This record gives sequence, structure tokens and C-alpha cells, in this order.
Amino acid sequence: MQVALRAQVWTQWPGHCPTAWLGTDGAWIMGTASDVDANPVRDAFDVYAYDNVRLGSTNAYWEPISYAGKKNLVSWNWWRVLLELDKGVRSIAVYGDVLAQGQTNPEFRAAFDFANRYAGHQWDPAGSPGAWVALRQGSGRMAGNFSWFMSQLDPATTSTAVDSNAGASMIGPASQRFGRYARRIAGGTAQNTMSFVLDPSFRSSIATEQTTLHVTYLDSGTGSFQVSWGSGAEQSVTVKKSNTGTWRTADIPVPGLEYAGALAGGADLAVSELGSDATSFAMVELTVDDR
Repeated sequence: MQVALRAQVWTQWPGHCPTAWLGTDGAWIMGTASDVDANPVRDAFDVYAYDNVRLGSTNAYWEPISYAGKKNLVSWNWWRVLLELDKGVRSIAVYGDVLAQGQTNPEFRAAFDFANRYAGHQWDPAGSPGAWVALRQGSGRMAGNFSWFMSQLDPATTSTAVDSNAGASMIGPASQRFGRYARRIAGGTAQNTMSFVLDPSFRSSIATEQTTLHVTYLDSGTGSFQVSWGSGAEQSVTVKKSNTGTWRTADIPVPGLEYAGALAGGADLAVSELGSDATSFAMVELTVDDR
């Protein structure tokens, strides 16, 4: 029998539930009212999960807050899934009527498929199907990017956070899941390049694998950006925008051996704006083709 104890018993009733109860063969943490929008009460429990699940050795089950009154449910659902993964939550509960939308709406289905692909691999770099950074600022105790075996170097100084005001003013089309948050780079400025580094254990595990980079960007304007993963001329790709106004994803095949920390600052990959245009990005993901 697996026991799950509410996060509040550790954060609001200290001393009655020692952390020794947690562990791979011990109690799980469970939580309710998960909310990706600013919530100064609930994010205390999120931080506890991050510290003891994502960075620890126990598991967690989490339920969502009521979405009544939430603006743009499709993006709230997507970013809420990313929050749970960032915390290391293995079992992510979803309201039935939201889950049912995955049968007809590919944006909801993509969020659930993403969760199913990654959940449970938070301590498993050699078995993880990939690594990613979801680009945001947000607020409260869970401010900043959500990530998985990949991190952005100096996000505050190399990019500008873009926010939708909790879904009230979506970045890009309201029908797409990405635009609750983003980060933007601008050509000709000091914030023209975002750089990313892989977890060393994950990087080692993909040395003999074929991978694919997925860079999700808002196709606004007609400028170009470059994706680089090494110092060689053949280790970069230029993506030209076509001003559709939609979120698009550039998919780039890369041999895993080529991620070698060879870029500035020891980065494994970088995204740079060319010319004088600016581009908003929602996610950089690296998937391992055979996992």
C-alpha cells in the first residue's frame, strides 16, 4: 500500500511529519489546488514538492485548482502540466471534462501526451526521453523557467520575459497552448542570444544517440534566427520567419555527440536573433529519437 500525505502537513504542521517518512519506499507527497497563475498560498506547497520530489527521492500526486474563471484554459492546462513536471510530480490529476477535450482538441492532447512522456523520469537522465526549458518569468516562489535536464544561462540578462497577464492578453493565437508566457530576444541588442546547457549526466547518456531539437517560436515578422549547437559551420541552422502570427516549431536533427559545451559560456546550444527583428520563444526541447 502506498501512502500519500498532503503537502500542508509538512509546511503548516511542522514537526508532526518528519521528512524521514518520505522516500522511494516511503510516503508520497500529495497536493491539491495546483495553479500555474500567481497563487501565494499554493506555491509554498509547490516549492516543498520541488525540494523533496524533483531534487529528492520521493514521488508526488497533485490535483489542479478549480479552473472556474481562468482565462484561456488551453494555455493554463499546458503550463500547469509543465509546472507539475518541473516539481517532479509523477501522477498529475486532471479534471475529467478537461481530459475529455484531449479527444477533440489537439492542443489539450499534446499537453497530456507531453506529461505521459516525461512524468516519472525526473531522476533518470539516462532514460529520459528528452530535456527541455519552458521559457517564462511568472511570479511568486515558482518564478522563472520550468526545466528538465536543461537550463538557460543568465535568462534575466540575455532575454526579456513576455507575459499574458494570466491569459487575459495571449501572446500569439488564443487557440494555441504556448502563449501564456514566453521569452524574447532582439537582434542588434545585448539581448540577442539565449544559451542553454544540458545536465552533464543527460549529455553523457546521449553521446551515441540521434536527437532532434525542437524550438517553438512565435512566427511574427519576417526576420531570421539561428540555432547553434557547436562551433562548426555545419552545427547551426537558420530559421526564417514568414509572419503567420502563429506559434511554430522548428525541428532540427542533431547527433547527440555534437553537444559538447563548445559555445560561449560552456553552452550546449544557443538561439540567436539575426538582423534587427525580435522573436518570442516558448520552449526549447531536445528529444532522443530512440527513447
